[in-house]
Amino acid sequence: MDFFDVPNDTYTYNLTRVKEAFEIGTMSLDDFVELDESNIDELVDYIIANYN
Repeated sequence: MDFFDVPNDTYTYNLTRVKEAFEIGTMSLDDFVELDESNIDELVDYIIANYN
């Protein structure tokens, strides 16, 4: 949580759409969500489970 500066304003966002939306011009700021504790917990769980 410290690395991503949660619960402060993190400036770290998750893109909720496919990247191809950039190419066809349908991407907007609403397609990004700020990382929160649940997103980071999922990320950490994934890294730990897949660390070799």
